[in-house]
Amino acid sequence: MKNYISIGFLLAIFINLNAQNNESFVQIESGDFNTASIMQLGDSNYSEVSIEDADTNSVTVMQSVYSNSSEIDINTDSDFNSIFVTQSGSMNESDVLVQEQASSNSINIHQKGMENYSTLSIGEQTDNRSFFESDKPNTNNSIHIMQRGSGNASVIDMWNDELGVPGVNRNSVKVFQKGTDNMVATSSFGSGTEIAAIRIMDGSDDNDIDVYQRGNGNKFGTNVFYVGNSSDQNSFYSYQRGNNNEMYDWDIFPNSNRNSISVSQIGNDNYIDGTTSESSDNSITLVQRGDDNSYLMAVTSSDYNTTRARQRGDLNEITLNLSSSDGNLARIVQVGNENSDETTFISSNDNTLKTAQRGNENSTESSLLDSDDNHIRTIQLGNNHESSVSLLGSDLNTITTLQMGLGHSSTITLNAASSNTVTVMQGGL
Repeated sequence: MKNYISIGFLLAIFINLNAQNNESFVQIESGDFNTASIMQLGDSNYSEVSIEDADTNSVTVMQSVYSNSSEIDINTDSDFNSIFVTQSGSMNESDVLVQEQASSNSINIHQKGMENYSTLSIGEQTDNRSFFESDKPNTNNSIHIMQRGSGNASVIDMWNDELGVPGVNRNSVKVFQKGTDNMVATSSFGSGTEIAAIRIMDGSDDNDIDVYQRGNGNKFGTNVFYVGNSSDQNSFYSYQRGNNNEMYDWDIFPNSNRNSISVSQIGNDNYIDGTTSESSDNSITLVQRGDDNSYLMAVTSSDYNTTRARQRGDLNEITLNLSSSDGNLARIVQVGNENSDETTFISSNDNTLKTAQRGNENSTESSLLDSDDNHIRTIQLGNNHESSVSLLGSDLNTITTLQMGLGHSSTITLNAASSNTVTVMQGGL
């Protein structure tokens, strides 16, 4: 059974109950203030809504049971329209397309069940509001959601405490998923595990979040991204490709501005966990490529930090902790297999740490406690290198370690000492 209607200035209601293979078409062209409702209960139903050169229209689509499909197109010069799509059951599909020069539209998509499929594509419009499970609209948000495959779920909410609170404006959120069992969600209706996702708290403006997932079993952990109160101009980018990648808590706490976090994972069984607290102007970049890599970072009450870590190979692990430290610069590069690096700064300022490892079975460990103006540089090339630096109650230390070749080991320990300069160079290549 097919229903066709082209409306202007009227109310249209379609109800198809307990039937199969029904089709409903609603076209609103050059008409304003229209209300259209479509309810389809059964299997393999299809609804299509097209809005062109029309403003302030309201369209509601409700589909239930199995393998239903809904397609909505908001075309050029269509503004202030409201779209509500609700799908429950299994293997339902919802496609939403917002053309360019269509602004101030509100799109609400709610999918509940298993193996539902949803795509949302928004052109270079302004002030469109598109989100899942939305209670009330915000302004100037642009959210792009693309899901392909089976068992995918994405929940984006710009209103309630599951993702944000009122006052979050001019944000851009992009989520692209391709594969099986991928999720970016505060909660999910369907198969897979619950993976909490993206949070933007009050008073945060001009945030740009990009999330790309491709493959199987990619996960975002609890509170994967969090911008604290009164925070502006934050940027978050994450790219996961492969199998069983995980990214747990990543938080930017209150009064943090102009933070940029970029995370890329390529390979299998990678793990990332990071936290920044009450800090500004931080730039954190991590790239993992390979298998079984692990990364853990914590920055507490610190400003002007720049942390860059890159891993390529197998079984690499990096742990970096900064506590009550300002003006720190840390760069860690690991290439090879079974590399491990651990760095801890506690109550330290103006520290510079540069570590580069290349080869197999390299390990370096550095610890600073109540120390200021320390400069630690370590370069290791070859195999079986070990370097350990520990400072306790020491200031103005400069430690440089260079190891080349096989089987080298260097250990430096300073306890309650100041103004020390230590240089170790070992060859063998």
